[in-house]
Amino acid sequence: MERTVMALVAVFATVTSVTAQTVSPPVVLPRTERYDFTSKVNAAAYRVYISLPQAYVHEPAARYPVIYVTDAIWIFGLTVQTQVLLRMGSLMPEALVVGILRAGVDEGNAESRVAAAERVPDLTPTRVESEEARYQRDYQRDIVRTGGAPEFLRVFREELIPEIERRYRANGDRTYVGYSLGGLFGAYALFHAPDAFRRMVLVSPSLWWDEGITTKWEEAFAAKHKTLPVRLFMSDGELETSTMLASMRQLASTLTRRKYQGLQLHTRIFEGESHLSTFPVAVTRGLLTVFTPESESSTR
Repeated sequence: MERTVMALVAVFATVTSVTAQTVSPPVVLPRTERYDFTSKVNAAAYRVYISLPQAYVHEPAARYPVIYVTDAIWIFGLTVQTQVLLRMGSLMPEALVVGILRAGVDEGNAESRVAAAERVPDLTPTRVESEEARYQRDYQRDIVRTGGAPEFLRVFREELIPEIERRYRANGDRTYVGYSLGGLFGAYALFHAPDAFRRMVLVSPSLWWDEGITTKWEEAFAAKHKTLPVRLFMSDGELETSTMLASMRQLASTLTRRKYQGLQLHTRIFEGESHLSTFPVAVTRGLLTVFTPESESSTR
């Protein structure tokens, strides 16, 4: 019996050794780099991914627009490859794509509660205790804080953007892509730092947050500003909640009524798409819209 056990252990050890030797390294996106930093603004640790244009190395004098993406663990790769295909078709210019996420979240956590919980503090603009309780329950965490978007916007403006424009040949033309709570953060940035991004693609933005507080931001902004020089694309999936759909339509209606100078607004409801299925089609249409000449000639 003992010999049999020892033999099985030896076979298992051999199989394990062979398996360990033949496991391939992780697949990486071409021309993609990364760096980590700890913010002096909010003391959080972040990981940043940078996808370089194909011509970046071969054309050392060229400078490029930058597309910034939150929720990078979920949508950075999709955004990069969408941009590659559109650029191949001469439908948009070459660009750097920069994704940011909390450090450590990308270590095998893409489909876990860790990724969902870690994004909440940065992407929510106000503290809502009822939502914190829901997130703690849903994500099985002792503490999930909300309301960190004001500091996270400072991380963008004071740390991330300056560092990207120091390290890489950026031309100052910035686009923001945000999904769900990332779309909410984009709306916060739109009214609190309208000069930060020239273009914005907000996919399924959670504008229902804190009883539709986005409406109050817009009202405060409108009281002091007549211009809003941003090419803005917002979309929802047809199968999203009625609250999600209504909040986006309300903001779009208000922006249209204000007639801000320089604002180029486009909205889209994607037939047959739900909250978790809409991003791939929305980021394609969104990038096409904000980068093509057609988006410069009309507001709708």
